[in-house]
Amino acid sequence: GGIISDRLGERTVLLTTFIILSLVTVLFITGGTPFLMYLSIIGIGWGINFIRSPHFAILPKLYSVQIAGQISGILNTFASAGALLLPLLLGVVRDITASYLVGWILLALLMLLAGISLIALKVSNSDIATK
Repeated sequence: GGIISDRLGERTVLLTTFIILSLVTVLFITGGTPFLMYLSIIGIGWGINFIRSPHFAILPKLYSVQIAGQISGILNTFASAGALLLPLLLGVVRDITASYLVGWILLALLMLLAGISLIALKVSNSDIATK
């Protein structure tokens, strides 16, 4: 993710990866075969790790390195909380709707919204790839 974002820009990599993550989540929901389910699980894990480098590269460009470090710590706290809460929330949605499908669709929509929200991200001109 870091190498590709050096060429294309962080925003482009993040936007594309979030959109792909939403599509892979839909594949996970509708896959139907164990092979597609495992393939989509690998895709989700790969996508989440792929966005880490460009995500952390944006912060020092927008703020000082010290503030970026503090923001990074806060970001990791929310990421850990999300890792804890996501399975619980999927279980709550499953209990309410008697289906995991609704929870996974909501998760796919949230990733799509996260990607689209990057359009409004304020970045410097050095972030925009010109090649």
